[in-house]
Formats: sequence, C-alpha cells, structure tokens
Amino acid sequence: MTPRSIRKLHAYAFYVGRTTNKIMGGKGTPDSAGMVLLAVAQTFIVLDVVFGIRVALDLPTSTGAFGSFFVVGVIVSLAFNYFTLLGGDQWRRFEHEFNHYSGDSLFIAAVVLFSLLAASILVATFLSPS
Repeated sequence: MTPRSIRKLHAYAFYVGRTTNKIMGGKGTPDSAGMVLLAVAQTFIVLDVVFGIRVALDLPTSTGAFGSFFVVGVIVSLAFNYFTLLGGDQWRRFEHEFNHYSGDSLFIAAVVLFSLLAASILVATFLSPS
C-alpha cells in the first residue's frame, strides 16, 4: 500500500463514521462522531495487540491496566486523528470521491467498520487481565 492509499483508507473510515452518524440522526457534530468512532476502534485494535503480546509472552499486567491503556489510547488516537484528518480539513481531499461512492459501498464499509470494532472489543475484553 502506498502512503496515499493508507491516508485515503484512514479518511474513508472517518467518513463512514461521520456519514453513519448523519444518516442515523445522531447527536453532536458529524466530525466528532467520526472521530470518536475511529479513536475507539483504533484504541481497541492497539489493545488487542498489546494484550495479545502480553498473553503470548506470559507477562504480568495489573488488573487496572485495561482502563489506563484505554484512556491513554483514546487520547493519543484523538490527537493523531485530529492532526491527520481534521487539521486543515485534510480528509476533505477525498470527500468529492467518497461522495460518488454508491450507497451499497458505504453500507458495506459501515458494516465492516462496526464488525471490526465489535470483534476488537471482544478480543480486548477476552485478553485483558481480570
């Protein structure tokens, strides 16, 4: 994957969250809804990796680690996404193209994004210290 295609995929995940919020009549601004969805998904994916490594290497972790990692992960992810997507409206470079995608591809992308989020939550919950 080229850097441009990675940026485009990142922007599309944000666009899907943003658009899904508008379609569902969600509260708040579409940008904030897209940011929160993306930040939570990214955080759970990172937690899956961190806790998976912890389990694989049989490393001890305190029971409060999940909450701490989650809060730090969301904050770091929000900052990263702000600077890479919202700062200077960088995601809008792709908006014209995204607006021409069919409703079916937006629906499929939303299903994939929410399924990935649900799966990563389940994995992080299973791998987190109890």
